[in-house]
Amino acid sequence: MSRHCLILNGKDIRNFGLISLACSIGFAAFLAPLAQAQTQNPIQAMKDAWKKTREQQQQVKQPQSKKVANPGSGSNSAAPTPKNLPHSSAHVDDQLMAASETGLQFQISETSAHFVAPAHRGSRMVMLFDGAEGPKFDQIVPMGGASGPVVFSPDGTRFAYTGRSGPEKVVMVDGKEVLRFDESKTALAPGAFNAADVEFTPNSKHFFFRVHPISTMGHESDAAHFYWDGVPGPPFADYAVISPDGDHYAYFTHVPSPNGDAVPHLYLDGKAAGYMGGNPQFTADGKHLFTEMNYPRPTPYTEVLLDGKPIMKATAVQLYMPPTGYNFVAVLGTGIGDNYRFLAVGNKKVEGSECRGSGGYDQVSFTPDGKHWAARCESRSGYHFVIADGKRGSEYGDISMLNFTADGTVTYFAGQLNKHYVVIGDQESEGYDGVGPAAAQDLSQVGMPGPSVIGEHLAYVSRTSGTRGAVMHIDGKAFPATDLGKLQFSPDGKHFAFVTTGNDPRYGTVVLDGVNQPGTYMDMSQIVRKNRGYIPTIVFSPDSKHVAWYGTSPSDPESSGIFVDGKFVRSGEAGLTPYHVTFTPDSKHLVYGSIMRTEPSSFGVFVDGRLAAQLDLNNSLMQNESSWQWADDGSLFVFGQDADGLKRLRIKPADDTSVATMVGSGATIAENR
Repeated sequence: MSRHCLILNGKDIRNFGLISLACSIGFAAFLAPLAQAQTQNPIQAMKDAWKKTREQQQQVKQPQSKKVANPGSGSNSAAPTPKNLPHSSAHVDDQLMAASETGLQFQISETSAHFVAPAHRGSRMVMLFDGAEGPKFDQIVPMGGASGPVVFSPDGTRFAYTGRSGPEKVVMVDGKEVLRFDESKTALAPGAFNAADVEFTPNSKHFFFRVHPISTMGHESDAAHFYWDGVPGPPFADYAVISPDGDHYAYFTHVPSPNGDAVPHLYLDGKAAGYMGGNPQFTADGKHLFTEMNYPRPTPYTEVLLDGKPIMKATAVQLYMPPTGYNFVAVLGTGIGDNYRFLAVGNKKVEGSECRGSGGYDQVSFTPDGKHWAARCESRSGYHFVIADGKRGSEYGDISMLNFTADGTVTYFAGQLNKHYVVIGDQESEGYDGVGPAAAQDLSQVGMPGPSVIGEHLAYVSRTSGTRGAVMHIDGKAFPATDLGKLQFSPDGKHFAFVTTGNDPRYGTVVLDGVNQPGTYMDMSQIVRKNRGYIPTIVFSPDSKHVAWYGTSPSDPESSGIFVDGKFVRSGEAGLTPYHVTFTPDSKHLVYGSIMRTEPSSFGVFVDGRLAAQLDLNNSLMQNESSWQWADDGSLFVFGQDADGLKRLRIKPADDTSVATMVGSGATIAENR
């Protein structure tokens, strides 16, 4: 995903494009020297501008790190400090990631807090990684399938990009060249389906891609090589399948024969497997590989092989792998009819699993430990049933996505004859006019979400005609409620909080452990998250002793603030919602960001209600989850912008403030129950 921002005089004045971490800065820095051309020799003005630009670039060739005095130290801060605002003694260091530059795009890893940006150096370009320069190229070339200038590994510690030098394209991984080729003769391609041109494995240990000739002659353009950690395999390689653990891979080569037909060969970890089979699927640990062989005559059927040895036959096969272990589930056809399917666990048929509807089995789910499974069948038009661990449930008109309780029992919403039910195993709730999830859902999922399972708890919201509002059901207990998706549990599972709202769902009352809390709850500024889902803005501390939410207090109607364990703490003027409200990993401190009404407006980073750092406004950074990350030592990384450019701050909270100093020594959730 990419977001670009127009920055004028260091200020973000307009956002456009998709949501991302990319942004354009420093336009005024280029225009200012040229404006002098109206009063002096234009050629000399241009030369002076170029000279000044080169001098600025020389100053930022290496990353700079220094201690930043907090706003209360009397330093010459770029942004003015609000008067009468308490200041934090937190230790703040900053490191320049990139100086202001017209059209600069940048990207931040989702973990490990690393920064990359392609930047100009004269007429050439370099890739900056945490402020350090890579080699010069004529151009940094965007990769197919990438969401920004680079591809990061899942753990955020590694990165890959491509550059162009003359007629050659260069593949770079971790700042080192791994392949160079002539673009007029060769092309870079993804190594796996839905992968970027260069991609990392799930465990971040390996990278892979394909390279193929550019040709219109016969099969020559199909002679692709699959590269694993920069080492090529044999030609005519197809997409690879990567094992879930990230250490193994399998792909086919389709070598043309003299008569023009392609002869397939299976390769496993770069070596000929010694057997055939299509549709390869690894087990979760990567130790075993399933493949399939299709036989068209005399009666068409498919044979399933495990590590090259046949284990079952059927006219149609679809395998589903558990997240751990080998307890796979197969949806099989028998040839009795096009819509006839049944289940097998391992290579044993599940009795009573016959599914004859046109929809067939459209969902097979597992518990995280792989010990339990459930499948949903459309048995006939408009009717569905669920079979779980071999036990078949009742038929319903519609069934939601499947979920599991902590003990592995399947649960789902079901509709029948204009009523809606919550089903847990073989137990059915009373009928409601409507039901919905109680906690935030991943909105990237397809289909109607099921009941919310949070640790050991199960919750949902019901609605009944003739009654006002809704009811929140938590572990069998009912509480008046009016909103979906805002239930939160503390990490230890002992406390819960949700919101009841009025006509405007953005405002309401927090219910903590069943007790209404004072003040008005308000939704915070939403942070851009990779699943694009709504995340509730009620935050528990890691030790489960504290809770915070944003709202307003009748005693201070002109202010916005954060309720910490029920006590209102002012965070800004009315209407200025805080960002990134979170507790430190040790639960001793509360941090958040807030827009400040300075002239011009600025963005403050607060620790325990005190201003620790002050930055220019930049919506792309303020609203993105990745711009605030925790270091292993408990320090907070914050990415922000000031007059110098883009920076990474490292903030270490001081011992003279804490959550206790905000709310009173010893105050905890328990005092507000």
